[in-house]
Amino acid sequence: MPETSPFTDYLADLSRLLPPPSSAAPHERAGEAARPPSPFGEDQLDEVRAFLQKSAAVREKLLQDLEEAATAHERSLAEIRLLGAAAADLAIAERLIRAATAESETTMRDTTGGSEHLIRKALENPEELIAPVALPAAYRGSENQKLLETTFKCLTFIRQQTVLSTKDAITGLLAMDLAVLKEAVEMLGKDAEELVSQASKGFVRTAVNYVFAATDKIRALLGPEGEEKVRQAVLDFIEKIEEDEFLTEAVERLLQTQVIYHQSRPWINGYSGPATALELTAEQIASLQGSFSGRVKLADTVLKGLAVVRLLPALNTPPWGPVAVAAAYLSVVGYVLFSAYDHVDSDRFPFLDRVRGVRGVLIDQLGVPDTPLETDTSDTE
Repeated sequence: MPETSPFTDYLADLSRLLPPPSSAAPHERAGEAARPPSPFGEDQLDEVRAFLQKSAAVREKLLQDLEEAATAHERSLAEIRLLGAAAADLAIAERLIRAATAESETTMRDTTGGSEHLIRKALENPEELIAPVALPAAYRGSENQKLLETTFKCLTFIRQQTVLSTKDAITGLLAMDLAVLKEAVEMLGKDAEELVSQASKGFVRTAVNYVFAATDKIRALLGPEGEEKVRQAVLDFIEKIEEDEFLTEAVERLLQTQVIYHQSRPWINGYSGPATALELTAEQIASLQGSFSGRVKLADTVLKGLAVVRLLPALNTPPWGPVAVAAAYLSVVGYVLFSAYDHVDSDRFPFLDRVRGVRGVLIDQLGVPDTPLETDTSDTE
């Protein structure tokens, strides 16, 4: 996205509102520093309120970029920036909550503290967050084996990271009343914003407004066609987990990574064409792993932010408070689940088709027929 003046102003103001720590150690997953951020002071409240308008303007610009993107790479950059902007909203909301909460009461396990660099990178240099992962060394010079290992690692990574990213959020959703979740599927964010905010003032009301600003950005990622479908699909997914009690198995049934790997093995082992096709395919699959990695890192930060802001009294007051929280969680979890599926096999859910997934890349590059997936994975690795 070209650095227009409004975007530059947005970043400059964000640097003041979310200054990075002077020395930050690298962490494997977003926010793991568990460093409670400094709350805003009374003298900052007017600036924080004014920044909401710039946050809304950035959403519209990034949504336009997403809709007008001509390539999967351009769409990915717009998505990363939207996720980063949503994470920024929730990080600001957390600092507002801490300003309105007595120090003795701030026993929040999750925190967006430590994620300032990640948020900034998402907005300024999104290419770095979706860079391809390093390719494995070839086995005895065999490009077939190199591609096979790349495929296995990518599919395994996406499945594992999907479970890790959504585990806490799904656990929270499972604890909520089913009627609330069903209402959240149909909820319009603006209705909830008006009703939840009317009893709130000062830091708390501004925090609630930032929660809805973040939710609007997540809704933009899903799109008007996908939003209700995604929330309903996540609700169905959660009901199955309630029956099975195993999240990892439920994620695998959705993504079918082991089935895809099982199907791809004879394609890769049996390929005898130019080695350049195998090299190109491995590079594309490594790019898909990097692409999903960047998304899930930001989704982690968004979910940590939601875990904090859901403690707001205004978001715990029935009926709209819990419904608003549930709708936000359903949207973020849905985005992670369906983005994961998009990266492994794009064809099943066209309403969230942003990249050509692993299975599609293999079919395209190796010239094999698109045969239906089988469910027998007894001889997979």
